[in-house]
Amino acid sequence: MKRKFSFLLCLFLPLLALANRGEVSFKRTEVKEFKVTSGAQFKLTNKYGQIIIHTWNKNEIKATVTITGFGKNHSEAQNIVSEVNINSTATNNSVTLATDYNAKSSSRWFMFSGGKDSKDYVNIDYDVYVPQSLAQAYVENNFGDVLAVDKLTFPAIMKLNYCNFDIRDAEDLQLGINYCNKSKIGNANKVKLNSNYSEVKCAELKSLTVASTYSNIEAETIGMADIKATYDNYKIQNVFSLISKGTYSDFTIGTLQEKLDAKLTYGDLKIEQVTNAFRGGDVKLTFGNARLGVSKRLALRLDLRMTLGDVKVNGLDVKNVQSVKTGTTAVYTALAGGAGEQSPILRVAGTNSDVKLIAE
Repeated sequence: MKRKFSFLLCLFLPLLALANRGEVSFKRTEVKEFKVTSGAQFKLTNKYGQIIIHTWNKNEIKATVTITGFGKNHSEAQNIVSEVNINSTATNNSVTLATDYNAKSSSRWFMFSGGKDSKDYVNIDYDVYVPQSLAQAYVENNFGDVLAVDKLTFPAIMKLNYCNFDIRDAEDLQLGINYCNKSKIGNANKVKLNSNYSEVKCAELKSLTVASTYSNIEAETIGMADIKATYDNYKIQNVFSLISKGTYSDFTIGTLQEKLDAKLTYGDLKIEQVTNAFRGGDVKLTFGNARLGVSKRLALRLDLRMTLGDVKVNGLDVKNVQSVKTGTTAVYTALAGGAGEQSPILRVAGTNSDVKLIAE
């Protein structure tokens, strides 16, 4: 299989070289302006270019669109630009902008047929100002980047494919992304993310809900995280509440503050420190391992049960210990850090899995 792939790649690369953009460029700029009132709706769909979003305190939407065509000569570059239309509608306090580009001779296999439907031949860039009083913004971009330089004070929905994005500050953000790398979310109150084959780095999020596949997600601080992961890697420096369901996914957590509910299959959970504010947790493992660093001062009841696995508790001040190994089962219960019968409880159960608690 590997030999076949290499052979096909050798055939494919020379054809890709034929699709390189021309050396001559031609530009056209359009400005679209719309008067709106508070609570307006805004929708933008684009491909092959960058979208920069600003917010201001005017009840006005302004978009400056720069269309750049590339060709072997000036005429070819100009013809490509002429194929681009920026369609706009404004009705009932709702504004829509849409890129319309249908290149001549384009086809699904443009690199073979000589079509021009590619970012190599045209860039369509938007610089947009929208009111802070919007009711909602919807942005869709394919093969281009999105940069929100000001706080999005309104609910924003974005569908992005093959792109990078940088959302610096948002109130309510919904993202559907595919093949997006080098992507960032700064500060946000509420984020709902659907991610496939993407990489995202986040700063501080009060709430994060994720469904992801083949993605790498990193965050500095999250208040409440609810994660469904398949073939993913998650790294979170500080989280207050973590709910996770993962398959073939690993979770690395710096500090866990209050709550844990994790169900992992073929994945590992590593938490550097569970703090004194911890209110209890439940972990279920199948063919995975869990390693938790627990504060010595945390009053915690332990209930650890493994089938075809091992249990280790190192360095904690424990009492009322019951540790039983029978056949394929290991059961460990204890009171740690001066815990009583009303203290929070940590339950870990697993099959073909190991759990290890270490004093921090």
